[in-house]
Amino acid sequence: MYDTITRRSLLQTLGVTGLALAAGTATAKRPRRVGELRLVLDLDPAQGELPENVAIDRRGRKYVSLPPRGEIRRLSADDSTTETFAQFRTAGAFLTGVVGLEVAPEGTVYACFWGDESDETDTHGVWRVDRDGTRELFVELPIDTRPNDILLFGDGLLVTDMERGLVWYIEEGSHSVWVDDDLLSGTGLLAPYTIGANGITVLKDGTVVVGNFDNGRLVAIPVDPDGSPGTPYVYAEDGRLIGVDGLATDTQNTVYAAINGQNTLVRVFPDGEIETLASGDPLDSPADVTFGTARGHQQTVYVPNLAFSQTPDPSLVALDVGVPGLPIRR
Repeated sequence: MYDTITRRSLLQTLGVTGLALAAGTATAKRPRRVGELRLVLDLDPAQGELPENVAIDRRGRKYVSLPPRGEIRRLSADDSTTETFAQFRTAGAFLTGVVGLEVAPEGTVYACFWGDESDETDTHGVWRVDRDGTRELFVELPIDTRPNDILLFGDGLLVTDMERGLVWYIEEGSHSVWVDDDLLSGTGLLAPYTIGANGITVLKDGTVVVGNFDNGRLVAIPVDPDGSPGTPYVYAEDGRLIGVDGLATDTQNTVYAAINGQNTLVRVFPDGEIETLASGDPLDSPADVTFGTARGHQQTVYVPNLAFSQTPDPSLVALDVGVPGLPIRR
């Protein structure tokens, strides 16, 4: 039914269950050097410039979603210039607009878009944006879903749904539930909102990892040879992960997590150890984490600050973490 994701499998990931971490030996040396957070792009909250997600193409250009504006903004590889890459119709209301992004190898950008039932917004679902900024609906989703983050997966996409607490498999014009499990469900931590399945990434062996915002949990989902999901299990669960949003993976099979609810950036090693890389200012509701792709920037993660604080300071910041990101199909 599916094509599996192609990844070079070098290390077997160790599982982590709850606060009692699974026994095991570290699979690689810890990175020795972590830099300081630096500002890449300063944004204006008064203009609705609240960044939710960042995707980076093979040339190092950065695509940043600005939900209230319905805009995908593109930064040049050297961060010197910005431009509007795509503009969606949005009413500018809370919980509408463009959110999760991903870039395919040929440069197509896929975007999760939250619409409403009015004629003022574009259709709720996942959109495809060509390299010239031309956009078209890839698949419409039910209005009571919250498609949040995207992972390239064979000939289609895996898309998390934080409202329903599941993962969709999406191809052009069609969608089906890929995995629906209680481990991905939210608890209403930020009532009346329920935020379950949120960020998504992949390990070297093709195992998919999804963050559960409300529960502070990373859920691992093995992938069978035909692309269907195996039985989900808890990869890590810890108070330091409550509010987990975007995820990324490095070449040592370490998972990086933007902890939106705690203004921290952490990484979870294969043996279960959690390291806090940055906390507090200038982090302000960090919503995603993505590795750079350009030469000289492959050990750098980029983090958009969604800025849900009382004195919002939205921005895109970067941090050198001392190890390259796991290459994806770009």
